[in-house]
Amino acid sequence: MRLRGSVFLTRERTWHRLISEKKINWHRRYRSPQGVKTEHEILRIFESDRGRIINSPAIRRLQQKTQVFPLERNAAVRTRLTHSMEVQQVGRYIAKEILSRLKELKLLEAYGLDELTGPFESIVEMSCLMHDIGNPPFGHFGEAAINDWFRQRLYPEDAESQPLTDDRCSVAALRLRDGERTA
Repeated sequence: MRLRGSVFLTRERTWHRLISEKKINWHRRYRSPQGVKTEHEILRIFESDRGRIINSPAIRRLQQKTQVFPLERNAAVRTRLTHSMEVQQVGRYIAKEILSRLKELKLLEAYGLDELTGPFESIVEMSCLMHDIGNPPFGHFGEAAINDWFRQRLYPEDAESQPLTDDRCSVAALRLRDGERTA
């Protein structure tokens, strides 16, 4: 392994070994997978997977969930789908920047990306789009509350958190002080 800038290079870790050229398809599990040779053919397979992701019920369900941003100045309500699409665009920009800089440094071939720029962008985009699938309601706070609830009930002797109380707010500035009332 050698370090070039902030990039680690290894012979064992190239994109050709990380990105399979063979499509795994559960419909054809008894047939031998067909090898793909050109970037166009690999990209076509990635685009097929991309379409299945975009048209999946899990992605459509993100439209029904509100994306909560505490202390957001913009009062517009956004969904997790909108948020995921924004993250997808940021991921695409970052992927293109990485590829551009690797090309300038003549490192695309060292990473095995010289013929896989399209699939690389597609993987990053789809990963960004799917990043919110499976998240519980109320985001990370909801996840922590669910974990806390189960930890206290399933393993009470191992629970490190505070006992359950009526006040579950972990942000001190949002808690009511003695004598304060809600409007």
